[in-house]
Amino acid sequence: MTSQQRIDDSQRKGDFYELIRAPQLFKQLSWQYDPSTPNENRFSKFDYRVTPKGKPTYRMEVKGPKQPKGLVLFEAIGITGHNGWGLGAADYVLQFLEDTVAITYRRKEMLAKAIEIGGPIPKSPERLPPGKFADPGVWQGRSGTNRRGLPQQDCFILLTPAQVKGMYTKLTLNL
Repeated sequence: MTSQQRIDDSQRKGDFYELIRAPQLFKQLSWQYDPSTPNENRFSKFDYRVTPKGKPTYRMEVKGPKQPKGLVLFEAIGITGHNGWGLGAADYVLQFLEDTVAITYRRKEMLAKAIEIGGPIPKSPERLPPGKFADPGVWQGRSGTNRRGLPQQDCFILLTPAQVKGMYTKLTLNL
């Protein structure tokens, strides 16, 4: 699979969880939700305004399952080299670990935990080829190019469930 094919496949999967699975879960939980505007999505890095029963409205970023499975991926810098969703305006992140199993957590708390575990966000993290990952708890980036032929400049950390124990709520979508 080429780098471009991986990017396209990742986008399709992300769209599926953002546009199909997340609304299914919100409806199951009887949460009211409204999608963000295109500008909010692009610049403020959140996908929905969500209002759980009896709670205030929150901004929520939705992420599909990541590889390696079962780990929490926290992105500080996106592939364009600008702030990623982990540094955006979302109050919460809904991350699917599997097709119908997700966790939700407070973005700022997870950012603090990522920095506690991995240290300050590096300007030049270790670059790894597509499909390869450093051990959990280490800031890393991917090598390769994006759609415009520019080098990927992302920076993220993988965290294990044990490292973030007690920081998330597990949700299961009943289809």
